[in-house]
Amino acid sequence: MSGFDLPQTMPAPALAYPLTLTFKLLALSHQFELIDAKGNCIAYVKQPWMKLKEAVTVYTDSAMNTALYTIQADRIIDIFGKYNIATAQGAPLGQLQRHGMKSFLKAHYELHIADAKAYTLQETNPWVKVLDNFLGQIPIIGFLTNYFFHPRYALIDLNGNETLEIKKVPSLFERKFKISAVSPMLNNQENAGLLACLMMILLESNRG
Repeated sequence: MSGFDLPQTMPAPALAYPLTLTFKLLALSHQFELIDAKGNCIAYVKQPWMKLKEAVTVYTDSAMNTALYTIQADRIIDIFGKYNIATAQGAPLGQLQRHGMKSFLKAHYELHIADAKAYTLQETNPWVKVLDNFLGQIPIIGFLTNYFFHPRYALIDLNGNETLEIKKVPSLFERKFKISAVSPMLNNQENAGLLACLMMILLESNRG
């Protein structure tokens, strides 16, 4: 794995963007696989559907032998929940928080990095997701929405600049997202930002 799992005190090679996040729809658990532009798996998540309190472990690959990071909710799921992001050894990287009332219509989260940098992770075209979720519940038509409706999200820094773009791409039996680097980030901020994107997609998938 390149860059994504290195200790924060070590220099890390640049990740090969764009990254592809595959979310399997027909599995008995949430399963994510993060693949870089070279075809390498750089992160894997598997989580049971029925959990009262979100707890996610990020592994190097689907064998799940090596844990890299954990994302732990501070309470049973609610709209004001906070999610603590840490290394597998327990070193804190940041905290993701859903932005309460703003998140009803569109995804809106605040990400606070361990070094006090704050980012906004939000949906840029909420009505696309409304149509995607509504029509996605209709048999047969639901499969076609994966081709026509593509929600887009962005990780935005304090200056209003987009740093990461997350966009749903056409797929039939899976949900796929492309994560692209828009502007450079420091390694520890990039890691926390990517983990926040993974958690946001998981939470939004739970919402429908």
